[in-house]
Amino acid sequence: MAETGNAAVEQWAWQLLRRWGVVFRDLLVREPGAPAWFDLLQVYRRLEARGELRGGRFIVGVAGEQFALGDTVRQLRALRDAGDQREWAVISAVDPLNLVGILTGEARVPSTASNRVVYLDGRPVAALIGGEVQSLAQLAPEHEAEARDRLFGREPRPAFPEPVAASDAPSIRPRPRERSGPRNQIPRPKIW
Repeated sequence: MAETGNAAVEQWAWQLLRRWGVVFRDLLVREPGAPAWFDLLQVYRRLEARGELRGGRFIVGVAGEQFALGDTVRQLRALRDAGDQREWAVISAVDPLNLVGILTGEARVPSTASNRVVYLDGRPVAALIGGEVQSLAQLAPEHEAEARDRLFGREPRPAFPEPVAASDAPSIRPRPRERSGPRNQIPRPKIW
């Protein structure tokens, strides 16, 4: 009976690693059916001792032990080394990736379908809660407007229109209409 329980906990441990990449205690808030952290911790420590995963501190601001696969650690390092890419992402607040208030110091964004969170380079910067935009981070004015547009599902407006080169400018002469058939579709009666 204990073997079946251990196998189930180990399956959960691998599932959480595949789903999240990095697993830590606070993350279990988003996994209501998961085993207790103490049980998972025993499995993760055993897997780390066997060299199947890595233990360490991968995410800043998270207390306690963290575990990740070797590929995940390499990807995290590559993201860190690449710097900011100015990538935007908007998710629904009911999405399990809504970790505002779990990984960050802000208040949690309620998990309702009408609420959204916008991320800039992986950091939450604004949230739409009850139809009102709330700032989660200090942004430049042009980024604030873009975050607002993205929260409401609008295409972001360019700050300044791109200049058009003279060779790329559209012609002001109208194009001739294309004709698909003979000029007169209906035959005219002959007049004598």
